[in-house]
Amino acid sequence: MDKTLREIKLELQKSNIWDESTLILTSDHWLRKDFWDNTLSKLNKEETDLCNQRKEALVPLIIKMPHQKKAISNDKSFNAIALHNLVLDIYKDKVSNEKDLVSWLDNLDDSLKKP
Repeated sequence: MDKTLREIKLELQKSNIWDESTLILTSDHWLRKDFWDNTLSKLNKEETDLCNQRKEALVPLIIKMPHQKKAISNDKSFNAIALHNLVLDIYKDKVSNEKDLVSWLDNLDDSLKKP
């Protein structure tokens, strides 16, 4: 995944659109600890500890907003179906930076906070 993300970033940088781009990266499944326990590529201690803290499945989600310079972490649960509304709000310029994104996630309707 790191290699693919690096290639995407390099292509966007070559096209001079990296800074202006919004990226939403997610998966169709959760991190499967049992799979990694039975392969040659093992999870490191930090990743294993994170998996052991969680009772529910976690689907990865990375969002990069235009001109974003630092990472922001959000550990609140929400239903991935809410991404549809997020994309629409990005297109409508209601969410245009990481501050807007944090506010948007903090103000989700209760029905969309349930995983």
